Amino acid sequence: MKNLLIVFIFIISCNVSFAQKAQMKKGIVTIDKKEFLKYDDEFNNIIVSTLKGKEILTLKEYSFQKPRKKNPNNPQDWRFGDTETISYYVVTFEDFVLEFETDLKLKDFYVALFKYNLLDENENVSEENAKKIASRISKDISGERPIIIIR
Repeated sequence: MKNLLIVFIFIISCNVSFAQKAQMKKGIVTIDKKEFLKYDDEFNNIIVSTLKGKEILTLKEYSFQKPRKKNPNNPQDWRFGDTETISYYVVTFEDFVLEFETDLKLKDFYVALFKYNLLDENENVSEENAKKIASRISKDISGERPIIIIR
């Protein structure tokens, strides 16, 4: 039992040590204490730009409610309500035609951009890497919306 606990603590410490630290302060995204991108909230949109100020993408937040799946094995299930709110972002790139939906939190989204090298050393956007990012983190979230027919 003691050995199992030591192995568990070792695995957790390895995962934590390799995680990238992201911060968002005063309109600047910092990852591992290195400035990476700028962002600006504007009319329910988040405009993301390079450190030089070139706009590279726009994030638009959407949300909707859908019926929550009930757990018949949980007698306390009624406490959570009948619906759940689903929030997601639509990501649109400025320089080329690429748009996708993601439900990642903003910090995780910025870490993904950093991890998959969206920007090269001259702060140019790599279309190929943007497509890789989209293929890995995109989801069809709006397709889950309940359809309401009004007559």
